[in-house]
Amino acid sequence: WRLKEDVEREELWASIGADVRLMLETTEESDHDLAIARLVEIAALLTPPLKAHIGKTEQGKYTQFRRMTSDLPQRVVGMPKDARTIVEQIDVLWHNGGKGIVAAFEVERTTTIVSGIQRFRDLLAAAPEMDIALYIVVPKERGNELRTKLGSPANRADGLHRKIGYIYLDDLQIRAKDASGVDFEKIVRKMNGG
Repeated sequence: WRLKEDVEREELWASIGADVRLMLETTEESDHDLAIARLVEIAALLTPPLKAHIGKTEQGKYTQFRRMTSDLPQRVVGMPKDARTIVEQIDVLWHNGGKGIVAAFEVERTTTIVSGIQRFRDLLAAAPEMDIALYIVVPKERGNELRTKLGSPANRADGLHRKIGYIYLDDLQIRAKDASGVDFEKIVRKMNGG
């Protein structure tokens, strides 16, 4: 006996070539996880290609995520433990090996947008010297909510409304067979120009 949602998720992952058995609670969570997998794929397709690290919590969900992730760059490994713990939990980090993190992504499919903003606030406090592109991935219907949260007085005072961009989940084409049709530069939206 298995839940219909579990069977559908397994079929969806199988259709994109993932060799993984899923045990998820909701279809919303599967969109979250497919977005993470797509961000890893896109990193490898960039010129030059980047490595991708998947957050520790996400790695704990699936063997496939543990296989897809790269080690953290040495610069992060050398951080104080509190800072490293923050960085390790971010959904997806793109990096170029030992030189450091290039971009960070938090996928907020159904979770609070504030949690993603707070994780980036913590990252910037832990590693203020790093120049990192920050993105929150949300469904298109949550775009106004994201802009409102990022535009709050506290986030404006800290400049987060200019530091954090966003990507619509739909634009990642998570149900497509591969990521070759995703134009990353075109889908990135910055708060003050997007």
